[in-house]
Amino acid sequence: MRASLLRIFALAIKELLALLRDPASRAVLIVPPIVQLIVFGYAATFDLKNIPYVVYNQDTGAASRELLARFAGSPNFHLQAAVNGQGAIARWIDHESALLAIDIGPEFTSDLESGRTAHIQLIFDGRDSNTAGLANGYAQAIVGAFNRNWMEDHGMRGPPAVLVERAWFNPNLE
Repeated sequence: MRASLLRIFALAIKELLALLRDPASRAVLIVPPIVQLIVFGYAATFDLKNIPYVVYNQDTGAASRELLARFAGSPNFHLQAAVNGQGAIARWIDHESALLAIDIGPEFTSDLESGRTAHIQLIFDGRDSNTAGLANGYAQAIVGAFNRNWMEDHGMRGPPAVLVERAWFNPNLE
């Protein structure tokens, strides 16, 4: 066993020395990684901008408008359309025209103004889980800022709007 490993190691050394003797091979070994380091160091980023989203707002109150204004004012999100039902949300997500759908129920503002926890639904297209996860983080930051401002302005103790995560087609996340 040990003798075969020594032979493999010796063969690897021999091939490496043969590559280093040839100037063309040296260039192929050294130049592409350096170019990739330079280019990808400036070009590659995990920041998402202009995430397409749709809104199904069943509430006409000030709180829902304020929350949606936060999404509209964010450089990370770009409103595609205001839709009028769950079926339209599914079509936008299924056709990959929107990465996010925001569904605000009819009692959102009244629940907040009466001190109850209000519910909103954020639906993400999870086909690209990394992108969906980043968009989810941005959305949670917006909802968290909305919660902090609402609690300060209205003297609430608990979070006024709660995000509950669940997978639509894969509830066990397998």
